[in-house]
Amino acid sequence: MSDDKALLHDLVSEQSLVGAALVAGVNGTDLISAVDGQQLTGSFYYEQTRKIWGLLVDMQRQGVPLELGAVATQAKQQGVINVAEMAELAVRLVEWQGNGLPALANHYASQIRQAHARRLLITHAREIATMAETDSRPLIETVPALIGDLMRVEIKRRADSRLPEVVSETIAEIEQIRTQQRPSGVPTGLTDLDRHIGGLHKGDQIIIAGRPSSGKSSFVNTIMLDMLRRDIGVGLISAEMNRQQVVRRFISQMTGVPVVAMFRGTVSDQQADRLAAAGASLSDMPLQIEDGERSWPSVQMRINRMVGNGAEVIFIDYLGMLSMPAAARGSGGKQEPRWMQVSIISKEMKELAERLHIPLVAVVQITRESVKDKGNKEPQLHHLRESGSIEEDSDMVMMLHRPAVYDQMADDTHALCLLRKWRNGPIGSIDLSWRGKTASFGDYQKEDSEEVDGDDGAYA
Repeated sequence: MSDDKALLHDLVSEQSLVGAALVAGVNGTDLISAVDGQQLTGSFYYEQTRKIWGLLVDMQRQGVPLELGAVATQAKQQGVINVAEMAELAVRLVEWQGNGLPALANHYASQIRQAHARRLLITHAREIATMAETDSRPLIETVPALIGDLMRVEIKRRADSRLPEVVSETIAEIEQIRTQQRPSGVPTGLTDLDRHIGGLHKGDQIIIAGRPSSGKSSFVNTIMLDMLRRDIGVGLISAEMNRQQVVRRFISQMTGVPVVAMFRGTVSDQQADRLAAAGASLSDMPLQIEDGERSWPSVQMRINRMVGNGAEVIFIDYLGMLSMPAAARGSGGKQEPRWMQVSIISKEMKELAERLHIPLVAVVQITRESVKDKGNKEPQLHHLRESGSIEEDSDMVMMLHRPAVYDQMADDTHALCLLRKWRNGPIGSIDLSWRGKTASFGDYQKEDSEEVDGDDGAYA
């Protein structure tokens, strides 16, 4: 059997798993339970091994010992084989028993599931090819359904994950964190924030919220740049700014040259050299940017592609710019309320983070009306715009606040990251430094000076 064919039809693993259950003898029933034997039956490709495995599962359920003679007898009684096949089956079972190792049962089961998943992918790919050739509807109407078919293969694979494996991986991760004394998630580069939350965690939907001009984009740019400097792959869906604007902000942070100077043409020769060097450095960083796309089904495709190309964290700036086409929502072309669109996107965003096993960070705008609140001007969870489901679906909500915007006597370099929700730990407030001229954040120090060139004014 060629290696290519074994990827789709793994006869060796199917036979070895049957043999392993027989070798285990009285412990064979435990082995079948450990690999979720009943569910696994549908993943077998070869009829004979599938029938015998199904028989073993039935015997386990009935409490019948998995002994060689008993298996042959049960096979005959249930009509799995006829009398003429009895001798051949006995020989085969002895052969499989010699190859099967109970300790490798999880490995055999995993190989069988993966081969099954590959066959499903091929089936869906053929269906997609047929639809692409024959379906005259606009792609925006057909692509979401096709993506859903492919996603279901991955979701089914995840559902097949065994609890012992998950427990083992979790304990190993805890021990690694303990011995290495490092954040368990992807570091943000902001010391106090990382100390509090342990970085951004895989599978989490993380919301960065703030009022207009509070520095939301600048905050995620600060985090992204630190990750890129650590050679962590970053994907950015920029629905608000184009790629050139994003790049200007990055090189401003890298050089201390204000973005406004780049627009005004007041960049000196020395600054121009620094900008060129920063641009060359940025070009070598593992950054992927997609701009201008605001249709959520299309954004999902781009995120999948980014992760496939090495992105370890995805940022969306910002959620309020995304929309759900009516056709993708199955509404027959009817325009649904904005809050419902945002709710759908939010829930699917969380599912995407879990499926891709990455931190997915989305920027959300807080309503301007929240400023009218008397007394405390700090943003609260109920200020989240358009849909309460954002709060429900997210694992973490961070809200940005700069006191000096509302109090002229406050330190204009001081900012707050208000951790309003965190599933895995306590909420709290983290002090940050705001550097307006380069639109960036840093660790807070009182009277923190901005090391930037020129007198070009602050902006958010």
